Amino acid sequence: MKESISDLIEFIKQNRHKSPWARQLTVEKQVNEFLSEVKEFEEAFQNKDNAHMKEEIGDVFIDVLHLIILCEEKGLFTVRGVIQDVLAKMKRRKPFLFDGKGVKTVEEESTIWNKIKEEEKKGLHK
Repeated sequence: MKESISDLIEFIKQNRHKSPWARQLTVEKQVNEFLSEVKEFEEAFQNKDNAHMKEEIGDVFIDVLHLIILCEEKGLFTVRGVIQDVLAKMKRRKPFLFDGKGVKTVEEESTIWNKIKEEEKKGLHK
């Protein structure tokens, strides 16, 4: 079986239509659920409990997708839009992955990242 993020997104959307619990979810309720799962992941991380970390990061992941889908249902943005925006941002902030120049140090990478992030705040990158 070859699972994908698309399969998980489709599962969440089906769940929203067929599950009474999922239908009553709001963005506010889902934010609280998400924060609770992040805390559970943090506890597993601090305890070096890898099996529990894997379970909790899965819960965090599905909660993020639930949030995106809830916002999509409200017409705020789409799953595709979130993915496109984050990919565009990462490509913008890590040009060395695509321009053939590369970077040699963490400091060099951080300098590039922070410079571009600052330019974005000033509206110089879109």
